[in-house]
Amino acid sequence: MKVPAWVRRQALVPVVVALAAAVSCADGGDAGAVAVGAGDSAESAVLAEIYAGALSRGGIPAVVAPAPGDRSARVAALDSGAVDLLADHTGALTRFFDATAFAAAGPSSTPAAETPDPAQTATAALARSLPQGLVISDPADGTDLRPRLLVTEETARRDELAKAESATPACADRTGGLAPAPGLLDPAPPETIPACIFGSTERFADPAALRAALLEGRVQAGVLAGPAPADSTAGLTALALDLPAENVVPLFRDGVLDDRGRERLNQVAGELTTDELVVLVQRAEAGERAADLAGSWLDAHAL
Repeated sequence: MKVPAWVRRQALVPVVVALAAAVSCADGGDAGAVAVGAGDSAESAVLAEIYAGALSRGGIPAVVAPAPGDRSARVAALDSGAVDLLADHTGALTRFFDATAFAAAGPSSTPAAETPDPAQTATAALARSLPQGLVISDPADGTDLRPRLLVTEETARRDELAKAESATPACADRTGGLAPAPGLLDPAPPETIPACIFGSTERFADPAALRAALLEGRVQAGVLAGPAPADSTAGLTALALDLPAENVVPLFRDGVLDDRGRERLNQVAGELTTDELVVLVQRAEAGERAADLAGSWLDAHAL
């Protein structure tokens, strides 16, 4: 398994990381600082630095702490007090706490004007599923981390595909490609999508390989695990699938943050967008330090 460059480099400079963490504390030390967990993915590392930076700049001591492993391990670290706060996605986190939360979900037949906002629906479902002692603040509604259905621009024009729902009836007649979204919290594409069951599927190593297969006609449609850099989808049309929302959301232990701390997190939520996060993740995957990327993003948004 390829280890991202940012992980390799940070493993080589523990002293620098420790010093940077200490400097980030408003009181000059780690005592009483909010520990923001950074998982194994570039997205988790970048978001941990953004949250910790936003809190620290708001006068709330915060440091980034390791929270390796899968979602179960990260939540266990939160529950044990090893970390105080984690970044996650609304839909995936809801399913983790309540596997039946979206059991009845599927393509909606409700008129568009009456359809509940997917982000609000997912946030409400997550709030209901949380165990006692864990809470969330506002999700970043400008982030959409759901899988994408990809077709060529020519196919989209020919078949008049304006949204995923218009393409799904033809899924059974298509060969579909599946590809991960490197660096994201949940990089693997879903095994099955109820609204779009392909006649056959082929797996690809990355978005670029899936793009090549689509443009060459080896597959007629593709499912990408999440948003990808523009150069990985050039010449393709990306359609959002009718799935529960996947917005970035902070999960933390109740009592860790006061109103001032929550407000700082909510300010991040109000500024963060899909396109920005994809670029940050791409740059972290390419070897840039997550702390530097987060600092530049916070500066650009006056946070």
